[in-house]
Amino acid sequence: MGVLTLSTKRLDRKKQREEKKRAWMREEMHRLAASLEHEKVDEYLTYLTDPKRMLWKNFIGGVARGLGMAVGFSLLGALLIYVLQKVGWEKIPFIGDMINDIMNIIENKL
Repeated sequence: MGVLTLSTKRLDRKKQREEKKRAWMREEMHRLAASLEHEKVDEYLTYLTDPKRMLWKNFIGGVARGLGMAVGFSLLGALLIYVLQKVGWEKIPFIGDMINDIMNIIENKL
């Protein structure tokens, strides 16, 4: 009877440990599922499996980046020319000559 009781107790402890592991795994799976839901992985996978949608989004993104670069370059170029005019770009050795040549070309074309 003593041996049977010991083996029963061991089995009970083993079952308790296994149940704790299962409970921990269930909790981790729920946490992982909530995390994936929060990160919108299902939408991302849908995006990856739809080539037309992916191409369209990348096209629109490329157009937006191109326009942004063009506008930014134009604004920075205009600002640089404005600052150089105020500073007196004629006094800057290489840049002054180059800008004078560009200005003459532009005036002759118009």
